[in-house]
Amino acid sequence: MKSSSSDSPVHPPLRVWRIVGGYALMASVWIGLADAALPWLIADPAQRALAGTLKNWAFVGITALLLGVLLRRLHGRQQQALASEHSARLAQGSTQRLLQTLSESTTDAIFAKDLDGRYLMFNREAARLAGSSPLQVLGCDDEALFAPAQAAMIRSNDRRVMAQDRPETFEEEIDTADGRLVFLATKGPLHDADGQVVGLFGIARDITQRRELERQRQAAHDRMRDVLARVDDGLVALDRNWCYTYLNQQAVRMLGREKPEDLLGRHIWTEFPDGLGQPFHKAYEQAMATQRHVVFEDHYAPWDLWFENRVYPSPDGLSIYFSDITLRRRAEDALRLSELRYRLAAAGGQVWDWNVLTGLVDFPPAFWQQLDCAPPPSQQAVARFEALLHPDDLPRWRQSLREHLARRVPYELDYRARHANGTWRWFHTQGQAVWATDGRASYMAGTTFDITERQEAGAALRQSEAYRRSLFEQLGDGVLLLDREHRLLDANPQALSMLGYSLDELTRLVVRDVLPAVEHRRIDEDVARVMSGEPHLAEWSFLRKDGSRFSAEASARLLDHQRFVAVVRDISARRQTEQALLTYQRELSELAQRLLAQEKTTTQRVAQTLHDHLGQTLAGARLNLDACILLYGSSMPGPLKEHSARLAYLLAQAVREVRQVLVDLRPPLLEDQGLSAAFDNEIGASAIAGDGVDVLLEVADDATGRRWPADVEYGAFMVGREAISNARQHAAASLIRVVLGGDDSALSLDVIDDGGGIAAPLLQGRPGHLGIVGMRERALAIGARFGVDAEPAGGTRVSLRWQARGP
Repeated sequence: MKSSSSDSPVHPPLRVWRIVGGYALMASVWIGLADAALPWLIADPAQRALAGTLKNWAFVGITALLLGVLLRRLHGRQQQALASEHSARLAQGSTQRLLQTLSESTTDAIFAKDLDGRYLMFNREAARLAGSSPLQVLGCDDEALFAPAQAAMIRSNDRRVMAQDRPETFEEEIDTADGRLVFLATKGPLHDADGQVVGLFGIARDITQRRELERQRQAAHDRMRDVLARVDDGLVALDRNWCYTYLNQQAVRMLGREKPEDLLGRHIWTEFPDGLGQPFHKAYEQAMATQRHVVFEDHYAPWDLWFENRVYPSPDGLSIYFSDITLRRRAEDALRLSELRYRLAAAGGQVWDWNVLTGLVDFPPAFWQQLDCAPPPSQQAVARFEALLHPDDLPRWRQSLREHLARRVPYELDYRARHANGTWRWFHTQGQAVWATDGRASYMAGTTFDITERQEAGAALRQSEAYRRSLFEQLGDGVLLLDREHRLLDANPQALSMLGYSLDELTRLVVRDVLPAVEHRRIDEDVARVMSGEPHLAEWSFLRKDGSRFSAEASARLLDHQRFVAVVRDISARRQTEQALLTYQRELSELAQRLLAQEKTTTQRVAQTLHDHLGQTLAGARLNLDACILLYGSSMPGPLKEHSARLAYLLAQAVREVRQVLVDLRPPLLEDQGLSAAFDNEIGASAIAGDGVDVLLEVADDATGRRWPADVEYGAFMVGREAISNARQHAAASLIRVVLGGDDSALSLDVIDDGGGIAAPLLQGRPGHLGIVGMRERALAIGARFGVDAEPAGGTRVSLRWQARGP
């Protein structure tokens, strides 16, 4: 270190020159006055010579004494200044040693650079990862340590931090002595005494393991999407607020939408209000309330379609598989009607059909021929028929028909009809209606035959049998015809292919032969239910001829008092898909919990390191410097005072920056005073930004001062902080309300804004931000429900609901 100007012999201080000048002036005055006064005072030459000699020695003694005193005082002040400067240098060296000890004791890489990117500080861990020593790295830049692309990336991040003059965190992937690692690097600017950026500091932590966990979670996501894309059924997931959280492509298509985003986050009964009060609505409510799965099929009147539903509840909502079975139900209805026509035709007579809903009646042409009349159009058939009835029989016919449709009494009647020649012929009619699930008759068929001249009904019987067999053979699912003794009477090709038997082989068997032993105990009960007239849908395990098994759904309905039909659908692929979904959900939940736990641990470690080491070291250095200034400040030379003031400013700035990083990493007051205090502090700190957005905290009386488990409080606070940040930056809101409530076993948090709604990219998450997906995963990790809803008056509500699990 070069000497200051006060130590230089070439340029003595101004005070020395003043002393020399004063001495010369006094000597001149003394000599001049003394020489002039001696002849006047002493006349004797000898005495005057003696007095002159004494006068000269007296002058020399007095001036020597005065000069010695002055020089001694000047020397003392110089020694005191040198001692003060030496003490300041010792204090500065102690501070540097403390900082060096801190940086060498951590497992994180700590470094500092100047404006040109040259390293001013490089701790031992950073040097180990770089494969060098700290002394070899000092003065080098990133191009000398890393590959060109990696060095360019690091340099770009450094320039961004220094240009924006604020700390920022990056993920940087770098080749090291331990292989390629991913670091979470927090970098901040360094300032001089004038507040100008003169470089940057950084702390880098290895997060390679966390990145691997994220990769595994994404791979699980991709595998599950691939599995669900191959499912033929529609699959949707609803949360407890009845909002869609997942739809596969089949569900999107079946619900009349173009892409899943058209329904994600939306309320099911807002999107499909016609479903309220429908059997689907009631079944979903029942499954949610009882937490038991529900399997059913029903008609959705607004679309005139039949759906088969399998509803699986969980504490967080519902998973619903559904498939369009309209074609199957119509085929089954046609099969039942064909069976009805078959029985009626077998009984003899002319078969007629009546569509009760449209009023159209189809009489066979032979009926009109018997009366020697031309067949009228279908829409005029009823009027023409009533016109031919005998006046006494018309009221009886109408009454019998009404009682059959309303009370389901047997429909059977003898009546008279007028022949074209004016004579009356007697006919016997009987029929049977088909009732829909709502209790209304939708179709009726019957026979009419001339009881005067009975005719054979062979042609009608063959036509009915051919029609029934055509439907039976072409149905896509397997169909089995059974009797009440459990004998297999018939099967379509699909059923034969499923079971591996020929028709001849199968008709020699009973139901027990195609079911494993574990299913035998259910047979009698389920067959009894079907034979009682109750439609039945159940899952069974079937046994093939070769001994292998497969899972199937069997929908059974009664044909007559002796027989019933079972429609069988192979659901083995669906079972595998459901198992894959459960495995995926379990893996995803475990990965989310591990990831969030590691994040919290990493954050706590970084915060603990900054607080216990760097923060305390900086504070100690500042105290030592303040003590030096207090003790020796009055005697310090000007340049030393200036250097000390600049060092004090830099230490104070470093302490402030460390405290701000601690605020970001570890929410103030959360651990000590809880959620309400932490949110109050967060909102108060953000108000200083002055961005024109009002943030209000509303805490219910029961929640004031209440504490919940630490992981629940931490997760809820991070979700609330992200929701407030999103509303500030993206919703153009003027007011944000944070509503906190709950008791010992529950916690509720709502962040409500009056902005323009949440942007679509935030629903799926953005790079570097939590987004809706990240907040939902935080909620999932603590066992809470999460939702995002539009407010009726505009704006968005982000909600989190946590409920303690029972013992």
